[in-house]
Amino acid sequence: MVEQCRLALEQGAELLAEEGLAMRDVTHFACTIADPDGLMSCLPVFRQFFPTTSPSMSFMWLKDTGRNRGPAITCSLSVQQADEMENAFA
Repeated sequence: MVEQCRLALEQGAELLAEEGLAMRDVTHFACTIADPDGLMSCLPVFRQFFPTTSPSMSFMWLKDTGRNRGPAITCSLSVQQADEMENAFA
């Protein structure tokens, strides 16, 4: 699960870079996990990708999906630009 987490965040960082953004621009980070026991082992990876920022985070455990294969973790990164936030509160 740790390696899948690292790869997902690397891919997310690459996609952000294509748009001129970086991980420090992420305002929300969401994960769907298949095994909650593996989540704690991913915390150092999260800190590696978010060393100076702490976006809001949410985690969803997909319990008993009946699937024996597939990703152990999927990640979603959200970015809200400053002008979007200003408009949201206006």
